[in-house]
Amino acid sequence: MGLTQFPNGISSFGIPVMGGGGNAIPITTGTYFFVDDSGSNANDGLDPDHPVATIDYAIGLCTANKYDVIVVMPGHAETIGAAGAITADVAGVQIVGLGTYDDRPTVTMDTAATASILVTAANVTFQNIVFYADFEDINYCMLITGKGCHIYSCAFEENLDDTHNWVDAINAGATDNDYDGLEIIDCDFRTEDASVVTPIDLLKNSRDVKIIGNRFCGDWDASPYAAIYQATAEIPKNILVKDNLFHNQHDGNGGLCISITATTGTGWIIGNHSGNKVDAGDTAFLVGADGLYAAENYSADVGTQNSGFLYPTADS
Repeated sequence: MGLTQFPNGISSFGIPVMGGGGNAIPITTGTYFFVDDSGSNANDGLDPDHPVATIDYAIGLCTANKYDVIVVMPGHAETIGAAGAITADVAGVQIVGLGTYDDRPTVTMDTAATASILVTAANVTFQNIVFYADFEDINYCMLITGKGCHIYSCAFEENLDDTHNWVDAINAGATDNDYDGLEIIDCDFRTEDASVVTPIDLLKNSRDVKIIGNRFCGDWDASPYAAIYQATAEIPKNILVKDNLFHNQHDGNGGLCISITATTGTGWIIGNHSGNKVDAGDTAFLVGADGLYAAENYSADVGTQNSGFLYPTADS
């Protein structure tokens, strides 16, 4: 047998092993499992003609640290209504959705405010999946307490009737450094309900967090009024917050897009752009004066035609 269960290549069923975009299937020497609406948890899930029915069941088929890949087929949809209804508790598992735009797999959270995904194992990846809030004030979409979690090219969306939402989209950390190495890259956060507090909430000390190239549209109207937030008492080391885009629709409070204020932290906040409905005294970016290096961040009122002000101001 070859290195995988597809010795002739995954292209035998029309899906490339490699390629650009957020839905490329990673190479692994582990096992590939498939999830589809047509599946049954009585299947072995080892090929797309015999998929299992749910992501959580597929996780249970994986072996820790083998970097098994769960391929979630285009158009797959499942609804969860309990805390940890999907629990990524197998180290190294990679969960990859196929499809583009509205053909991507969707996980909807419904029924209870405790509905959630838990990431408790190390080195878990979620890629190219849409997560959707369909209940009022869900505590969080995803709680991450495992190191090395990677979230790539995913979307976090809400029902747009202004009653269904998360409080936090991503909630990271139960103890210091349990989410070290978190990467959130090329994701969309569309959290338009005014009850949203924080799309990305970094709750504890951390190392090596990267938040790069994401897009945030939201109305952050409750303290801390920020799309990316880490409290003053929690210290990031070697954090990188880079090239993110923000459209803040709130117009009555601080209007922050990034709030990381630990003066003993280390890292960079660079190249981010924000559009705000700015009131007097609003600050688009807030960082510790003696901590992180901030440069070339820009902010402007939504709807204006200027290029925005530079934060912090350039050295003379």
